[in-house]
Amino acid sequence: TEQGYGSCHQLAPGSRVLSPALDGGYFYGCDGESGESRRSVFRIATLAPCQARGLMTEDFQPFSSGEARDRFLAHLALLEKSWPIQHQSEMVRTRYGDTFVRIGGHTDAPPLVLLPGGQSSSLIWRRLIEPLSTRFRTYAIDAIYDEGRSIPTRRVPTVDDLRLWIGDVLDGLGLGSGMTMAGQSYGCYASAEYA
Repeated sequence: TEQGYGSCHQLAPGSRVLSPALDGGYFYGCDGESGESRRSVFRIATLAPCQARGLMTEDFQPFSSGEARDRFLAHLALLEKSWPIQHQSEMVRTRYGDTFVRIGGHTDAPPLVLLPGGQSSSLIWRRLIEPLSTRFRTYAIDAIYDEGRSIPTRRVPTVDDLRLWIGDVLDGLGLGSGMTMAGQSYGCYASAEYA
């Protein structure tokens, strides 16, 4: 068992240690650019085991220390430079925590909400965001239960919770009827469940 930072103190059995990779995905137990093992820097438990064991509470932090958080966010900032379009960033408050959204495209275009796959962030859309944003007002979301800039404060343990979280995000963005949702992998499942 490893000591963590915040209230999700233990890596549950079966948890993985993650670090960001250059393509916006994640390698297990590696420092993104070099591939070198840097477990002491990026000890981030996947949220699902913490949620399943009830270890996530209001002051949940997925990092082993403030230094680890700062290094992760600095690396994430490097990855974000690959985002190919002008956009605005917004944090949307939900009952499950603050959800980070990258918003791009023309303000009068029809809305398209983009959910990432598991163990990824909104950056997974960077190769498609430019053509999508020529036709849509795009909302690329960092899932509250996964990597990225969203800040979880509660578990999302059931499909009903998943639907409530998505509903909170859409309400916070002022989106309702007439919008389209798309997802990759788990994001596709989440979109389908919400629909």
